[in-house]
Amino acid sequence: MDSPVWVQIASLVVVLLALLVSTYQVLLARRQTKSLQQTTEAALTAGQAEARHQILYANPDLMAWHLRTRGCEGRDEQDNRRRYFIIQKLISDEALFIGNLRGFISDESWHGWIDVVKQDACNPEARQIWPEIRFMYAEEFVRHIEALHGEIKSVSMSEPVTVDAEVTADRLRAEGSRESC
Repeated sequence: MDSPVWVQIASLVVVLLALLVSTYQVLLARRQTKSLQQTTEAALTAGQAEARHQILYANPDLMAWHLRTRGCEGRDEQDNRRRYFIIQKLISDEALFIGNLRGFISDESWHGWIDVVKQDACNPEARQIWPEIRFMYAEEFVRHIEALHGEIKSVSMSEPVTVDAEVTADRLRAEGSRESC
């Protein structure tokens, strides 16, 4: 072979390597963008929640009003605190659920939270107020919670909800769905 052919082959190899490096950089940039989005969402949610918690817990009348405007005021101050806690806990669970759907939270990390979310959603008091508060959550999360509720026939106030997460998750993956109780 004469030298111009070798030069062309070497140039082609250099161009291919440059394309591979460029592709790798684009993938890293995407990952960083996702991470930044997740951090921003978490910061916004946490900041709003913290300010709201401090104000509402310090003022029972304001908490009662807050819950009343959302259609779920309790019988008394303690009931309002419990309802507010359930709402906030489900907001945290929703953030985890949506984070997993968007790829911000790995399946491995989400798997560790599955039972926690199930316990929160299947708590008898949470189930009782769910029809009043479901409008506050993303549609994907609402479908997930209602799928959980659909699989629980009856729950005693004193008995925790227990679920075989492995079997349920495998079954729902086979059906093309997410985990449930």
